[in-house]
Amino acid sequence: MKYKNDTQIQALKIYPTGYYVYYRINGKRRSMKLGSLDLPIKVARNLAQKNLGLVATGTDPMDKKNKLTLDEAFANYVQKLTNKGSNSAKQYISIYEKDIKKQFGHKHLDEISDSEIQTLHDKVTQRAPIAANKCLEVLKATYRHAKIKDHPIDGIEKNPEAKRKRYLTEEELNSVVRILNAKSKIPELTNSVAFIWLLILTGARCGEVAGAKWSDLQDNKLTLKNHKTMRYGDDRVIYLSKQAMGIINTLPRTSGTIVGIGSPRKFWDGIRKQINAPDLRLHDLRHSYASFGIGLDMNLSMVGNLLGHRDIAATQRYAHIHEKVSVENAQKIGDHIQKIIMNG
Repeated sequence: MKYKNDTQIQALKIYPTGYYVYYRINGKRRSMKLGSLDLPIKVARNLAQKNLGLVATGTDPMDKKNKLTLDEAFANYVQKLTNKGSNSAKQYISIYEKDIKKQFGHKHLDEISDSEIQTLHDKVTQRAPIAANKCLEVLKATYRHAKIKDHPIDGIEKNPEAKRKRYLTEEELNSVVRILNAKSKIPELTNSVAFIWLLILTGARCGEVAGAKWSDLQDNKLTLKNHKTMRYGDDRVIYLSKQAMGIINTLPRTSGTIVGIGSPRKFWDGIRKQINAPDLRLHDLRHSYASFGIGLDMNLSMVGNLLGHRDIAATQRYAHIHEKVSVENAQKIGDHIQKIIMNG
């Protein structure tokens, strides 16, 4: 079939069936149709230049992964998270729907520039610097899952994030306990009171307490199959002191989960307002549990095992030793918290 070379772009060929751009990548010569002859020559030239630019960066414009829209690539990534049972899926969807989808969702992955990502990051930063960083995290994960190494997120700096070091003081703990004791007499608040007590007495994550089922309870521990670090293949074991078991034993077995609610956040907001600690988050109760353990001369490995941190150096053959020590340590912290309360 005869063709004509374009007068401005040598790699652009004009056939009776349309415009084609020729290029060589990874030692192979390839051709890609840009459109029919109904396409204005200026548009064909722009498309040719754009695709040749991709080739110059080592990207094959005919690779199907580059022809995915961001919406499609993100949907694929979320499906992967869902299949793995990851708890991050809902959070990522929320971030994507709120700040990313409207800007880039309809665009192909190879159409999104680093300057556009930077503009998005700057815009969201004005409202919430940490949320802006989360946008970068979601985008990077999406491109990585699409197996695109050179992506527009590279080189964009995250906003600095100061690590929080917020713990319950002994005075705050006693104030919280007084409120919990008073509220425990109100039937409709029983579950919320128990939820917060278990956060204080176990150092567990909110999602772990919310998702713990009666079937997960065995003797003095909870063994969770579904948890934040489940992708590593290990169960999350929450060791229960006598104090924690005492809270659990007050709850009726009327639902599949032990606490029967998803979150006591609104209830907690009222408590921290009452004790004049507006910056005290529910997650800080986990930090406080860790600080109690360290204050009792437990090493970081011991505390980490209680909190469910994944220790890649730990071997399965020492599991029975870790369990015995962890049971003892959980009780030590329970006794310590009780002592603070009684002396408060």
